[in-house]
Order: sequence, then structure tokens, then C-alpha cells
Amino acid sequence: MALHACDRTKASDEASSEGAENGKAGDEILPLKVGLNVGNVPWQYEDEQGNYVGFEVDLVKLIADRLERPIEFAELL
Repeated sequence: MALHACDRTKASDEASSEGAENGKAGDEILPLKVGLNVGNVPWQYEDEQGNYVGFEVDLVKLIADRLERPIEFAELL
């Protein structure tokens, strides 16, 4: 699993950019982008229906729920 976060604002810009602080670009809520090494049971794998499941997937879903952000999963090559 890869979870990457970037913030290009400088410390002096942070007070004026509340949106970057809470994951928003204007009125749009930005998704958490998560890369998975699918097939690494029990950490992250696909179930019979093609859904991503596993310990790390559950952890990311919990984090996203608490941040009130959607998730975009992508398989790492």
C-alpha cells in the first residue's frame, strides 16, 4: 500500500488557504489516492466480486471516513 500526501503551501500561506488544510479545492472535496500491491493476502487483495479487501484497505477506509473524504484505489505495477 502506498499513501501519499502533498501540500505545496508555505507556512505563511496556510492561514489563508483553509481549503488545502481539509482536502478541499474550492467547493470540491478531493479524494485520498491510495496505491495497492494487490495479492498480498491478508493485507490487500481482491475478493470474488473484484472488491479490494484486507487489513490495509480497512485502515484506509477508516481514515477516509474520519476525514470525510472519498478514496481512489489504484493497483501498483
